[in-house]
Amino acid sequence: LARIVPEARIAVAHGQMSGSRLEKVMVDFIEKKYDILLSTNIIESGLDISNVNTIFINNANRMGLADLYQLRGRVGRSPRQAYAYLLVPDEETLTRDARMRLKILEELSDLGSGLQIANYDLEIRGAGNLVGKEQSGNVNLIGFELYCDMLDETINKLKNAGSDAPVEEEVSTEINIPVNAFIPDTYIEDATQKLLMYKRLSRVRHENELNDLEAELKDRYGPLPSPLINLFEVIALKSMLSRLKIRKVEQVKNRIALHVTNSTPLNMQRLLGMATDTRKNVKLLPGGQIVINTNLREGELMNFIRNILMEIMAL
Repeated sequence: LARIVPEARIAVAHGQMSGSRLEKVMVDFIEKKYDILLSTNIIESGLDISNVNTIFINNANRMGLADLYQLRGRVGRSPRQAYAYLLVPDEETLTRDARMRLKILEELSDLGSGLQIANYDLEIRGAGNLVGKEQSGNVNLIGFELYCDMLDETINKLKNAGSDAPVEEEVSTEINIPVNAFIPDTYIEDATQKLLMYKRLSRVRHENELNDLEAELKDRYGPLPSPLINLFEVIALKSMLSRLKIRKVEQVKNRIALHVTNSTPLNMQRLLGMATDTRKNVKLLPGGQIVINTNLREGELMNFIRNILMEIMAL
């Protein structure tokens, strides 16, 4: 460093220094007696130095997600623009987990992303047995999210055991409509970032979350291509179907079929009135199917289904 920037005043800090010596180095650095602090990862311990705006992390591929997150957090602690540079060998020499850690850290740079990073860290390292001390177990076999879903379901069943309170049915909605809905390779070229985006989209439950993701994608990659617009429409439709407790929507030839459940909130008298209106082309079939005749093409189907659902919601 002295050879590269001979005019810089460089301080050194590491964990084998005495407490008093380490404290003096840090105080001098805070008081701007030094320009550069060369340190081990002891610096991640939560020191708040507002005048520092740049950090270089060498061999970042050898550190865990939590370490990298803490180190990155040492800068950007004031209104000044901050920069964190992660230095790694050639990408070909990195392990799969190291590449995943770096991509996650690059992807999640917003304020408050610590919880998401912690979840990814658990997935990469393996949470293991949640009720024991082992670092390996069933979580690795089925995935962290599914494990948590199953855990929540079991806890809710145990809470409601012996209770007269009804347990709300969780409806998994299936959409079978011939529409091109995906993230094109030309839009997000990096496969890992694309998988992370698919994962974030799969967690969307409300339209405001979808709007935030859409704004983020436009800001990072530019205007949305048609297949991605279709994907956003499918996710918005799935959110609406889930609220209505409709388990499936599919197109069969020139008909759209909605498969309702016992918990679908419908006023059957009004629905029958809708079915008897010849202008609506709506039929009720046994097995909880609402069938709508239509000759619309792919580009018009999503709006048509959404309008039908709005009419059903009004009932």
